[in-house]
Amino acid sequence: MSEASPPLVPGLEPGTAEQGADEDSAVPGSHRRRRRVLKTLAIIGVGVLVVALVLGGTVAYFAYKYDHNITRIPNVFATAPGEHRPAAASSGAQNVILVGTDSRAPAQTTGTGGDPNSLSPIGQRSDTIMLVHLPADRKSAYLVSIPRDSWVPIPGYGHDKINAALAFGGPRLLRQTIEQLSGVRIDHYLEIDFAGFKAMTDAVGGVDINVPIDSLDTASGRQWHAGIQHLDGTNALQYVRQRYGLANGDFDRIKHQHQFLAALLNRTTSSGMLTNPFSLNHFLQAVTKSVSVDSGLSATALLSLARKLRATAAGAHYYTVPVTGTGMVGDASVVFLDPTHDATLWTAIRSDKLSTYTLPPSKYGTG
Repeated sequence: MSEASPPLVPGLEPGTAEQGADEDSAVPGSHRRRRRVLKTLAIIGVGVLVVALVLGGTVAYFAYKYDHNITRIPNVFATAPGEHRPAAASSGAQNVILVGTDSRAPAQTTGTGGDPNSLSPIGQRSDTIMLVHLPADRKSAYLVSIPRDSWVPIPGYGHDKINAALAFGGPRLLRQTIEQLSGVRIDHYLEIDFAGFKAMTDAVGGVDINVPIDSLDTASGRQWHAGIQHLDGTNALQYVRQRYGLANGDFDRIKHQHQFLAALLNRTTSSGMLTNPFSLNHFLQAVTKSVSVDSGLSATALLSLARKLRATAAGAHYYTVPVTGTGMVGDASVVFLDPTHDATLWTAIRSDKLSTYTLPPSKYGTG
């Protein structure tokens, strides 16, 4: 006797699932579980893809936005006839010139306020010159200040103060001067003026500086008191530019500049700014709008450089090029570099061995 057929459900063909029931109910258990897993994975995969596209688009948008904020200087690394540049570091180390320009214009002359087609604003000299060395292992950073009144040979102009190179021939001539002086190949060039400096400082909410001594800056009329002080952009600029009222003049000013950079790096790492997208965007907008860079430095490379400096903030080292003293050349007050000790410093940079280098003692207290 044949087995009875299952009752039919009105409106359904035999063997089909009941309306509203789980369509996997007719599938054996192991197959049903496998199908549900595949569905879940598919949904997750689509979700991840959507998020990735959104985030990727956001990153691409901000990279584009920051890149178009930056003012680029052409021909910084163009070579003059007969010029032989130093060899590139074989270790993967990088060397960057960081310049603060001596512009007192109320509006910016670097960054979005600068003229990318001008070698240098007329009469503008460099107020601060640092050679930033990033070792191949990127575990530290070395910032080497060159006093702005250093008496050096400037290609095509004879001897003069090193800060005259920018006024004579712009970033290209300053790069040539430093390379000729040191034998160190420069990879990138960054320039910022007073207005850009203040904007960048204000963007991080100011910095905390431990002022070492009481002093009166007779140039600005500012009375400084020893102790920790929170400085906004205007006050920080006064601090890094002070030389009057200090025992060692420009050499103490260089120490102020080193203090500021250390405080700025510390501020960007300890304030929570890096984890706050709004604060971070505000800071990056200020930085990319405030600097002028060589044409080969993209926004991505600039941000990568900033990350490297930030990552090495605790292990950053601040030096001043060794000098023999100060004096007069004609009516100009100049700084005389120390050829012997400088040669050792330049060799340590070229060979990427600053970690084993020790500065000689200085009567100016520079380090």
